Amino acid sequence: MTELQYLISKLVEHKYVYYTRCNSNETTLEDIFFAHPESIKLLNTFPTVLVIDSTYKTNDYRMPLFEIVGWTSTKMTYSVGFAFLHFELEDNFTWALTMVKGLLSSKDNMPEVIVTDMDGALMNAVGTVFPETYTMLCFFHIGKNVGTDCKVHPKPPKDAKVDNKELKKNKVKNREVVEKVVIALRELVESPTEESYASNLLKFKEVCMPFPEFITYVETTVLNLHEKFVRAWTNKVLHLGCRTTNIVELAHGVLKKYLRSSVGDLASCWDEINKMLVVQFGEIQGSFGRNKTVLNTNTKTSR
Repeated sequence: MTELQYLISKLVEHKYVYYTRCNSNETTLEDIFFAHPESIKLLNTFPTVLVIDSTYKTNDYRMPLFEIVGWTSTKMTYSVGFAFLHFELEDNFTWALTMVKGLLSSKDNMPEVIVTDMDGALMNAVGTVFPETYTMLCFFHIGKNVGTDCKVHPKPPKDAKVDNKELKKNKVKNREVVEKVVIALRELVESPTEESYASNLLKFKEVCMPFPEFITYVETTVLNLHEKFVRAWTNKVLHLGCRTTNIVELAHGVLKKYLRSSVGDLASCWDEINKMLVVQFGEIQGSFGRNKTVLNTNTKTSR
């Protein structure tokens, strides 16, 4: 068997739900999505929050592995499904998310919140497939991006003579200003009300006042999406405390330990993913048992 034939045979053997998509000429398979039957049960039991982060390449074809992660009532992550995608484009993300939507048992069981980073193609795909779902942006990534892009001191021309002592001073000042900007942005993000947001926005602009180009940049790329990450708006939806993509990054970390190498074929990648899922489901079931024991103990104590 070819590795693709092996992969599909294993998906069938283990009763995975899977979908494939060929290119426009229907000659080459470009995308494949698969989900474990236990993952589908968990998705329909805990569909409230889904978290999606940027993909990464884990195989010798350098195909991105797209992972969608959910959140249980015992605060544990579970892998909803995986897709090997030919490209990281809006069309590929839309197809994969449409496959996820098809796993849900009814229209009344849609996610309340989907958390993503600021990948424009992914954000557009989420809006297309889940138009009724609140799309939340990871505020950690927003703060990191703004801090990175806060170029408050332009670099001197290559031919310019630079005083190293003066340059060192500028670097210190640069760092201090960046820290002030990041702190002001954090206060802005954590604004509990729309009124406090308006007040903190003025403070943020005051800090950035010497850098009008930077203010324009932040306003047009970040603050125009404030309803998707500022607490005054995110607190209006049930997000179960998931306001960042950190939980999916932790899940990625666990998966990478199983994959170990980024040059394996698709079949060996699936083998490791399946091993990880078996362990994951066991841990989740254990958390349900512990939670039930604590609940029963507390009930008896209250009596």
